Amino acid sequence: MTSFNWRWIAVMLIGPPIAGGLVAFLIWQTRQYLIGNLAGAAVIFGSAMALILRESIELNRAMQACLDAGYTCWPAPSAFTGTPCMRSSASSKCSASSRGA
Repeated sequence: MTSFNWRWIAVMLIGPPIAGGLVAFLIWQTRQYLIGNLAGAAVIFGSAMALILRESIELNRAMQACLDAGYTCWPAPSAFTGTPCMRSSASSKCSASSRGA
């Protein structure tokens, strides 16, 4: 879980704009420009949500496989939030070094 899957990155970069553009273009041909814009944007947004969900499921499966094997692993780089602050019962504040600052 330390490398990028370039095939899926290419799909994410190329697929949604082409699909959204095609849908919009077909609707623009009927001279319904606003509806074409909205439909194309909806296709791109829906594709983005679906691809994010796919990535989340893939990461969860990989982490579950690690847990099933008896050890803990996390994706690197971590998902969107960066390094979380780990609080202990003895300390109520996070140090600057634990926040990644």
